[in-house]
Amino acid sequence: MSSEVTSYIVAAAVIVLGVTCGIAGVRAIVSVAAIAKNLEWVETTLEEAARQVLSGEEDEDAVIAGLQKIAQFNAPEVRARVFPRIEELRKSSNANLARQARWTHEAIVRQVILRKDRRAPGSSFSR
Repeated sequence: MSSEVTSYIVAAAVIVLGVTCGIAGVRAIVSVAAIAKNLEWVETTLEEAARQVLSGEEDEDAVIAGLQKIAQFNAPEVRARVFPRIEELRKSSNANLARQARWTHEAIVRQVILRKDRRAPGSSFSR
């Protein structure tokens, strides 16, 4: 009889372990889906920001919004694409655009310097 009870206990433990693994798997799938959705949102936002900055000075608010978005994200591909335009806007006769372009330029330079610091030999961030 004791071996029968032991068998039931082992079976119950296996079932609990299986349910726990199943729940963990579902949580992992949901987490990965949320991360993918966030990455898609960031990509869409950055593309919109690049379009806004490259569009011209006709819509000052859109250009400023694009500059602010680019300053917030560390996206080297987008920065490289819009950097010449940011340089032009820094010299704009429109004081608002010039000020925002200077701020964005400074933010990008800080991001680049921080990225280089992380790759420095002996740094705790080096890979």
